[in-house]
Amino acid sequence: MAVKALGVGAGDEVIIPGFSYVALANAVVNNGAKPVFADVTCPGGNLDVKSVADNISQRTRAIIALHYAGSPCDIVALAELCRAHNIYLIEDAAQALGSTYQDKPLGSFGHIGCLSFDYMKNVSCGQGGLLIINDPDLKLKVQSIFDNGTDRYAVLNGTQKYFHWVGKGLNYQMNPIASYFLSAQLRELGSITDDRLGKWDLYHELLSPLVSKNKIIINHPDQGHNGHIFYLIAASEAERSALRGYLRENGIFSEPHYSSLANSPYGRQFTSQNGTLVNSEDLCHRLLRLPIWYGISDSEVEMVASGIESFYAQ
Repeated sequence: MAVKALGVGAGDEVIIPGFSYVALANAVVNNGAKPVFADVTCPGGNLDVKSVADNISQRTRAIIALHYAGSPCDIVALAELCRAHNIYLIEDAAQALGSTYQDKPLGSFGHIGCLSFDYMKNVSCGQGGLLIINDPDLKLKVQSIFDNGTDRYAVLNGTQKYFHWVGKGLNYQMNPIASYFLSAQLRELGSITDDRLGKWDLYHELLSPLVSKNKIIINHPDQGHNGHIFYLIAASEAERSALRGYLRENGIFSEPHYSSLANSPYGRQFTSQNGTLVNSEDLCHRLLRLPIWYGISDSEVEMVASGIESFYAQ
């Protein structure tokens, strides 16, 4: 919906992270445009500003900046880049509810910000999301797309008696029961975030000795993240696979994250720069997510950390 609202279509390009979920790429191709993959930083997993700049062309209409794991990307630099080239900035803040950059909420820097409330996020209604419109010129366009391509908003604000079909759209309205379920969690967002950050910090403390020994790499966000994901980066894909198997044998489930979009069967047609996405490909093969959720106990975090320590002590 965000990409459609910007008028992006055939012949246009949208720069996205090479390390990201397929839904982000589908938002581009489903509007007829071409996704252009830029590399990310390592270990942070967020867009590398230089790589983005190198991929801007005359056809670039927008950049979609993912805040990976709820940790802020260099959103101010990306916003400045967009202003300099007169292109749009969409924030994929799906994982970043409660996160901030320079004390400002993520999702509030781009022309449009996108939040997710699916079952894997810090607060959830099963399936759902929120679009944040920071550019007033886009408000009516988004409202029309949201309401099946009608001008129903004019009826709601009292300026028309009837609404009309004025363009393409879909029904994006959230189920009222899901909204009610979500509202209770949003009222507790502070405590949910604090709980997750506490467990994130405990993981960090317990695994720091392995970092000091150069066994693993852990990201160190320097801005206000929300504890959405805790992950480590192993030395190689083979080591990650062995560690994951060892943990599973001991009753601990861990997961990699994204597979490579640029090197996927469908994604190869959109780029000739697959080999230059060094960090994106690296994270796809070496990153391992550890268990973290609201209410996970200290003892459970300690058990996971102990399992990792045991693996590297072999």
